[in-house]
Amino acid sequence: PITLEEITAQCEILPFDIYYLHPESKSYVLLAKANRSTSTVNRFGVQFFIRKEDAPAYLEIKTRSVEKYRTDFEGKMDDRFASMEEKADSLYRYADVLVEASLNNPQDLKMMAETQHFVKMVVDLATVNLTLLDHLKKDGDVNRYLFRHSINVFVLSSTFMQLLAMRAGGITPKEV
Repeated sequence: PITLEEITAQCEILPFDIYYLHPESKSYVLLAKANRSTSTVNRFGVQFFIRKEDAPAYLEIKTRSVEKYRTDFEGKMDDRFASMEEKADSLYRYADVLVEASLNNPQDLKMMAETQHFVKMVVDLATVNLTLLDHLKKDGDVNRYLFRHSINVFVLSSTFMQLLAMRAGGITPKEV
């Protein structure tokens, strides 16, 4: 399974064939062939797929996307006119590409550093912006329930630890 958003954002030409799973026949159907313009991809399906041998190319695209989504997220956080819903959505997109890139290549030192930076940003954010949590919980994407639940648990845990630290005075932000 893949996410088309990064491919169409990072590539003008499709680097591999893209398939979708036909809901009735439960068979994979070719949606778009490699070496065609990404603008030819019809996004009517719910979930898209590539062949296993194309996974390294997809992972490279996801890894390149991480910096873009971090920059977008930081911009949303600084934007006084962006709604909390927009900020929460930006956080999820950033977390999505970061987690997938990190889990698919756990030895990548750049992704480790990026993940540490992400954790610090979210912990810092939770200390000053608790209303963002309400908007994080509202996203109801069923296909990503477990992933989003994990992010929510992380954000809530970080927030509770930070609140405990402020009340008790015994836990430093670094320990949180």
